[in-house]
Amino acid sequence: MARHSDVLQAVETRISMLNMTYMKYIESNLLCFIPGKVLDEMKHVLSLVEKDHTPPRTHQLLQELRDLSSMAMEHFDEHILPGIKEQLNRREVLNCTASTSSKVPRLFYNYSITSELHKVKKQSKTHKHHITFLTQSTQKLWEKLKRQNVRLKAQAVKIREQERKIQEQTTKIQEQEGSLADIKKHIDEWDQKYKDLTSDLIRAKDDILSAMVHSRPSTSSPMPPNSPPKSYKSNIRPRMSHILPRSCISLQLDLERKRKSNLLPEIPLKRLREKEETKVDELTLKIPSFSDMQKEAKKDSDPPDTSTSR
Repeated sequence: MARHSDVLQAVETRISMLNMTYMKYIESNLLCFIPGKVLDEMKHVLSLVEKDHTPPRTHQLLQELRDLSSMAMEHFDEHILPGIKEQLNRREVLNCTASTSSKVPRLFYNYSITSELHKVKKQSKTHKHHITFLTQSTQKLWEKLKRQNVRLKAQAVKIREQERKIQEQTTKIQEQEGSLADIKKHIDEWDQKYKDLTSDLIRAKDDILSAMVHSRPSTSSPMPPNSPPKSYKSNIRPRMSHILPRSCISLQLDLERKRKSNLLPEIPLKRLREKEETKVDELTLKIPSFSDMQKEAKKDSDPPDTSTSR
């Protein structure tokens, strides 16, 4: 409805402008018609408005009518109006016998109408310039809007690409987390197995050491005087029997202390090896030589001196 009213108002203004331009000359029998193209265009516009419930925009629909009417008025002012003025002057000369009272208002009336027509023409020209400026500005804005749409489409494509990359990275991270969890599980299993093996190894060492301690023969019985000398192996054993129990006791205490402290399985093994090596070094250092063993055997075979005791 708003477009209908705008179109009808524009047509009415055009008709009024044409009336101001032509009707006074038609009434004075100097002209007999308004340009037909303008009337045909008006009829076409009115029929369009009557048939179409949603007519196009007012500027687009009335552009042809404005152009035709302005061209007709310009042509009238430039080519037809000078001849009509000459005819009016001739009539005035012929009708000089008429009273002057009737001529003066008519001249004032003609002058006022022409001044109004010039004002309307100037306004139409200014409006035409404004319309061209507005059309150019709208075209520029439309081009800017197109460029912005192209940029937005490119940005949307980039955003979709980044989202796809983010999804790929998240899937890779999830896969790596799963593989890390599997590796951690395997490490825990091997750690438990290693702990079990170290505990079994420590238990086996304890059993071996206790068996060695209990299987050593006691050296408190003296040798008979006339018995043949024992082998060097039997002479070394009493010396070892005095040292090994201390080492075994220290090893057992060390193992008990390590069990209670709950250390890592690798550290106790290294420390145990160091302790064992030091104890073995002590054993090898305290083994007597062959001459010492002979002297001790002679001392054991000699009878005790009873005279000194008496």
